[in-house]
Amino acid sequence: MNHINDRDCQIRVAGTHDVLDAFHKRLKQGQRQNHYLVTVQEKTGLFKQKTNSKIGIPELELIQKALPSQPWPTGIHKTVAQQLGLSTSAVSYAIQVLISRGVFSHQRNGVVES
Repeated sequence: MNHINDRDCQIRVAGTHDVLDAFHKRLKQGQRQNHYLVTVQEKTGLFKQKTNSKIGIPELELIQKALPSQPWPTGIHKTVAQQLGLSTSAVSYAIQVLISRGVFSHQRNGVVES
């Protein structure tokens, strides 16, 4: 959480699509009851997860260990998927989860964003 002033703060929330949807519904409920005012500044990262791309914590840890230091070359998800015998969509999803958790940084066209 980042305090902007004595009345405002900025928070970053990360998680799966379903968890974030549930969190967003709770925020809207509290706002309707005049408990607080919520403004969504930016939505990034995760897309709705397909059933066949669900991965568990063990796979997530394997993928994290298999990823080289950033910046990554284009298509790193394909390389890691082939190394670990996983689908490219599962590895791509896992990378987005790891980025949302702050394990890795966002990058675009091989340049790490700060």
